[in-house]
Amino acid sequence: TIESHAFERCIGLTSLRIHSVAGAKLSDSAFQDCKGLESVQFAPRGTFLGRWAFGMCDALRTVIFDPPAVPELAHLGYGCFANCFALEEIRLPDTVDSLGEMAFYRSGLRSIQLSSQLKKIGKHAFRKCANLSRVDLPHNIFRVHLRAFEECPAEVYWRGMRITPERGVLPWANYVP
Repeated sequence: TIESHAFERCIGLTSLRIHSVAGAKLSDSAFQDCKGLESVQFAPRGTFLGRWAFGMCDALRTVIFDPPAVPELAHLGYGCFANCFALEEIRLPDTVDSLGEMAFYRSGLRSIQLSSQLKKIGKHAFRKCANLSRVDLPHNIFRVHLRAFEECPAEVYWRGMRITPERGVLPWANYVP
């Protein structure tokens, strides 16, 4: 376990490989605001990513989840990758079933591959992701907050159909207002 705020604002850290063990976790703000951090690689096994774990790491370009895809990682916490302006692409492991509020808020994402097991997307998860052009939701998604894509130009698709969350036109019954 890496405790809350353990490496917050660490200016000398440029890359990180996390050799996790079952049940390991990155607590809230563990690496928040590490201005020089450019890459993070998660080794196989369980990891929990807490609130703002990598928030405001504006140089963070690369996040890799080694196969087998972190078998216990189920949730990205509130603001986990918020304000990561250099982060342009990410592929989430298939074990991730929920994205917390503001998970990628104002990040530089251009593309994201969501987990096939994703069930829930929280409020403002992709808010102000100005470079994101398209998001394909998994078929079995259960809840998407009405404001998940607020101020985000991305075209959102579900089962091949374009939807417009900002207008409340959601094709499933369990969206969260």
